[in-house]
Amino acid sequence: MSHAPLTRWLAGLATAAAMGAAALPSHALTLIGHDLSQPVVPYAWDAVPATDIKWTDSYDMRKAVGVTLASGTSYRFDRFTAMLAMVTSEGSDYLKTEQVHAAIFRDDRGRPGALLADLGTLTLTPLQPIQSPFAAQPTTWAAATPVLLQGGSTYWFALNDASQYSEFGIPLAHWTIMASGSGTVPTGVETLAGYRITSDGGMNWNASGFNNAMQIEVTAVPEPQALSLLLAGLGVLGAVAWRRRPAGA
Repeated sequence: MSHAPLTRWLAGLATAAAMGAAALPSHALTLIGHDLSQPVVPYAWDAVPATDIKWTDSYDMRKAVGVTLASGTSYRFDRFTAMLAMVTSEGSDYLKTEQVHAAIFRDDRGRPGALLADLGTLTLTPLQPIQSPFAAQPTTWAAATPVLLQGGSTYWFALNDASQYSEFGIPLAHWTIMASGSGTVPTGVETLAGYRITSDGGMNWNASGFNNAMQIEVTAVPEPQALSLLLAGLGVLGAVAWRRRPAGA
């Protein structure tokens, strides 16, 4: 007897299963981050900076936060939000906007390495009035095209000053910390790899003890192996059902 009906039936079942898996409900997860609905520390001129993202003739200060993914779990990147205060002067000597660039990097021995995704540049404007202390506000980047974060890997989310127009580093973007203290460690579905800071544009990165306020949101991606096992199991069930069909069917 021809197995064509069984083949067609199993193919249809596999297609339906694949479509069903693709249609499974998904929701945003916090890969790593803080509760940004809670208060953060404003920037004051006389305060020790948690991190200033700024450029001068002498240095290019950047900051990155890393996250390590467990094996077997991958994610689609959705959003990266950092709590930034735009710091400037009321005088006419300085521009009243600041541009901050964000990117995702692969890991290179515990620091940002090869570029994975360029998230683009956003323009910050100061909250009014323009005076110290400067309040921070959420600034969110999203990817223009899908970005896959693969299980078993470490990724770094970095910010840098894209303006480069003041030899004194003003205006600047201040990446603040949570009001409960600089020791507030971000949490999520994966593991914090730490924070890194550089003053030479990324040539040399050092560990930072300031846990800057941020949140990285992702959507879980089904592992191909899991989907393959699902389809294989459905195939076995289909074969059993075909063998048990009534005689003459």
